[in-house]
Amino acid sequence: MISKKDLYFFYENGYLIKRKLFSFQQCSKLKNKSKDILDKRITPYELEAELNYPDGPIDRSNNTIRRIKHIYARDQLFSDVASDQNVINIIKQILDTKSLILSQNHHNCIMTKQPQFSSRTDWHQDIRYWSFFDNNLVSFWLALTIENKMNGSLNIIPGSHLLDISKKNFDALLFLKSEDDQNKELLKKSISVELEIGDAIFFHCNLLHSALSNRTKETKYSIVFTYYSNLNQPRKNTRSAILEDIKL
Repeated sequence: MISKKDLYFFYENGYLIKRKLFSFQQCSKLKNKSKDILDKRITPYELEAELNYPDGPIDRSNNTIRRIKHIYARDQLFSDVASDQNVINIIKQILDTKSLILSQNHHNCIMTKQPQFSSRTDWHQDIRYWSFFDNNLVSFWLALTIENKMNGSLNIIPGSHLLDISKKNFDALLFLKSEDDQNKELLKKSISVELEIGDAIFFHCNLLHSALSNRTKETKYSIVFTYYSNLNQPRKNTRSAILEDIKL
């Protein structure tokens, strides 16, 4: 369980970091399994070249994997993380619900940043790509390797989940227009989230976040899952409702 102070911090800032939520041994097993899938190129996955993001490969035939998809159903190691009681309890408190649902359509993945070709992800809100009746979802991000500015750690803008940001502040790909004066002032408030192995960050789907490319020689691995209350539902006939979600 988390304290009232932690809850207040999340509500005010849109994120919460819990240090050493998983052990080094647990993360080593998860990383090794992720690396095995990556090395064997077991589908489904997403390629860097598919996205055309900044700093990504120019050659469209480049086969560098960015994201290992649909991991909940791949192995019990991953599903055990998604249903970990500490994780569930924290998110239940944040969402003030007794019943939680795991999305199989959003995140549900291993995020990798490979040093050969890792793109930059510009500022965005996850909810702009999702379709739910209530825009109140929480993502859980677990560091399987050290995350810092050198290898592409998350950048966030605390409190941005509470802002009413106009659609005109975003480009056609729903990334924040960094050249706009109003957005420049907002970006001055950004911070980098540095994580050790086993650290986790919980963040609101409206929180503005971004990530730089990996400038080290080692691949970065992170697990990401997204949850919502049973009182919320994805809108039918959208990408948020393709796969059946998991009741926890």
